[in-house]
Amino acid sequence: MLKLASTDSRMPATQLALIRVLFQAVFCTVGMVLRRVPILPRQHRNIWVYIGGRGFFGGLAMLLGIGAIMLLPLGDAQALSDLYPVFAAVLARVWLQEPLQAALPFALVLSIGGSMLISQPAFLFGRSSGAAAPCIPVAMGPFSLCKETLGYATAVLTSLAMAVCYPLVRKATAAHPLQLVAALTLFQALWTVVYVLLSSERFLPPSDLSPHAVCLIGGMVCCVFTYQVAFSRGTQLIPAGLGSVLASTDVVWAYVYQTFAFGQAPGLLNLAGMGCVLLAVTLLGAEKVLRALRSEEAQHSSHLAGAGRGRCETGAPGPALPPASPQGQLKGVALLEGA
Repeated sequence: MLKLASTDSRMPATQLALIRVLFQAVFCTVGMVLRRVPILPRQHRNIWVYIGGRGFFGGLAMLLGIGAIMLLPLGDAQALSDLYPVFAAVLARVWLQEPLQAALPFALVLSIGGSMLISQPAFLFGRSSGAAAPCIPVAMGPFSLCKETLGYATAVLTSLAMAVCYPLVRKATAAHPLQLVAALTLFQALWTVVYVLLSSERFLPPSDLSPHAVCLIGGMVCCVFTYQVAFSRGTQLIPAGLGSVLASTDVVWAYVYQTFAFGQAPGLLNLAGMGCVLLAVTLLGAEKVLRALRSEEAQHSSHLAGAGRGRCETGAPGPALPPASPQGQLKGVALLEGA
């Protein structure tokens, strides 16, 4: 929707992002007032560090992601930005001491490989022309970097910033999802304003917007706000490594949307990549279900064993047997008479 709205309204992507942030702030404020959610949890006074950290790195990831899309081809930017499951799994293991699932390494490889096959970045699959891309200098203060080099660095930094968000949200499990979204909204607005002040990009007045563009912008605002609330709550409930891999499936949905919205037919590599990502999620989900079933069986067995030991130690009689049926009584009498 961001791409369609930018094309239809001719507004820069950062201006649309700022409009989305402003409406997101309104929705978040109304939700917190209606739900009577405080700005910060009152029972946990130190949790504001994790809430603010998530907002800081989440806003930075949004801005870096937009920059990567502007500097790189869409395939390169999307593929490199989806490397965050690797960093999130490492951070979750080191910081949160979360156990690594046996299927997680395979899922990471499948997820990253699938995103590469779907996006087909030029740095792996080459360019159709076969010629090297010219270096377009981009001034950064006293330094000057090639546009492509700066884009690759920005995309990798996007992955790092997104990866940090997962353990931070896990540390802020006592926070309400709206509190996390409020902090994210604040820092997204601050990062966007900083970018506009430091860059030469200028906003356009939202005049002569077509009804189609207004609907696209409104849909973008509603979808992103719903996503942020669901992401905040979901990341609080599941391990960070698993959550990051599940979230990396956005490349599949983006590809499906791009296929139907822009009429681009899928190729064999695209279908293979989609299958890899879906297989990664299936492996993690299957292992999660098996672990839950084994845990329930172990708890049930330990409960029965504990009950049996308690009866033996106290000398209490075991559970009474159910009374025999009339047919069983007749069979018992016949056996006694035959004896």
